[in-house]
Amino acid sequence: MRASACFWTMGLVLAVWVGSLRAGDTKTVSADRIAELICQLGHDEYLQREAADRELDAIGEPALSALRAALASSDDPEIRYRVRELIPSIADRAANEDLKKLQGAWTLVSREESGKKVASQDKTHTLTVTDNLWLRKHGDVVIQQGNCMFVDTAGQPRRVNMMPVGGGIAHGICQVEGDRLRYCSHDSPDARPQDFTTKEGDGRFNEVWKRAKP
Repeated sequence: MRASACFWTMGLVLAVWVGSLRAGDTKTVSADRIAELICQLGHDEYLQREAADRELDAIGEPALSALRAALASSDDPEIRYRVRELIPSIADRAANEDLKKLQGAWTLVSREESGKKVASQDKTHTLTVTDNLWLRKHGDVVIQQGNCMFVDTAGQPRRVNMMPVGGGIAHGICQVEGDRLRYCSHDSPDARPQDFTTKEGDGRFNEVWKRAKP
């Protein structure tokens, strides 16, 4: 392993990691430690590589941005190989945790479309999530149903695709804060929202939901 290449990679990893904090990662993990462990993935000794692999896997989501940066920048084949193995494993676990937060029944608080408020609090308008399946109802009438999939677990809000039965995809973002769920989407993948706002003509749908009491 060439030290100079590793130090260069560490600098980029630190910069990306700080950027991920600004994007909303609130977990406290040492950026220096993450960078050191990524370099250690290319250590000459197998046991050192394995130890770094295990520790990065245990750190989990807070290491994702740095791992992705290392995959793009490192010229060490061992680092790239191990990073390619770590990223999907950590991302899948993070997505499963996100999905757990969505489980259960929610009632509508508000809905906006292209800058206009079109619905206010309505406890008869519900969203129920079971595993990766969702069901929207107004009273006893089923409005829509389908499945959902998180497409990225870097920072907050999360990027999620809602795929209704019958076709089409709502390309959205969502965030769960306590008993509140915020969700904003657009039909085009190129216009996926970056925040929970809408304005006239933007084609966005923005909703706030409250977790229903048992």
